[in-house]
Amino acid sequence: MWEWDTMKSWRLIYLTLAFAAFVLLISWFLAFPIKTPFNYNDIFVESSILALIIAGNYFIHVLMNPQLKLGWAILTLGFLVDIFDEFTKEPR
Repeated sequence: MWEWDTMKSWRLIYLTLAFAAFVLLISWFLAFPIKTPFNYNDIFVESSILALIIAGNYFIHVLMNPQLKLGWAILTLGFLVDIFDEFTKEPR
């Protein structure tokens, strides 16, 4: 079973990552103008992929490998940015 300190530290890490995602969301939409019209098909596909990655987070957490958890968190934030760019015009 898990020790209480380990559970508290991982909750803090996930809370920090959620806060980082929120800050990324706000700063992304302040930095780039909104694009219209949206490509709803692309948004649906990328959102589905992100949902699978977030669901896979549970299985990564069960494996308890710190390097894998860090890599998975970076992958999740990368796909989050990939969804953000569907709503904004970035310079090419």
